[in-house]
Amino acid sequence: MDCQLKDKSSYIYRFDPDLTCHKCAEDFSFVCSNGIAFSPDDTRMYFGDTKGNAVYVFDFDIDEGRIDNRRLLLSLEDRKPGIIDGATVDAEGYYWFALNMGGKILRIDPLGRIDREIHMPIPSPTCVTFGGDNYETLFVTSQQTFVTPEQLAKHPRPGSLFAIHGLGVKGLPEPKFRG
Repeated sequence: MDCQLKDKSSYIYRFDPDLTCHKCAEDFSFVCSNGIAFSPDDTRMYFGDTKGNAVYVFDFDIDEGRIDNRRLLLSLEDRKPGIIDGATVDAEGYYWFALNMGGKILRIDPLGRIDREIHMPIPSPTCVTFGGDNYETLFVTSQQTFVTPEQLAKHPRPGSLFAIHGLGVKGLPEPKFRG
């Protein structure tokens, strides 16, 4: 990733169990990636392009570890403020992501429509994941970096970990790396 967050010099790589690394989707470059998650049936890979303010979906072949057929799932170009950050997928196949500097968590359906918005008590949620005994709690990390003194005075808890209960959906356990 370009540390200046300007040049599209980043690519998606796959790290295999034999500890080899392979470039994927060679025709697709970006500035900063976030929110990589996989559908429950392992046929789709979601990808958050932070600087491009877009979520893409790829067809995913789990046996080959291959992605292809990239297409735009959701653009947030006209929706300010906020940037796409860390993400997960629930058991129903909906994609959840943190809208960093936008103070929200968004859930989108497999067709790219916003299904739910959760307003956070901080401006800077960074990542979401389901946990707890039955994966019914949505955990949200946040950051204090880039929060202005004015925002900090209004929302004094950035950098905290939040737990959201009672959403009526379940997450999935994260698979373990076989390497």
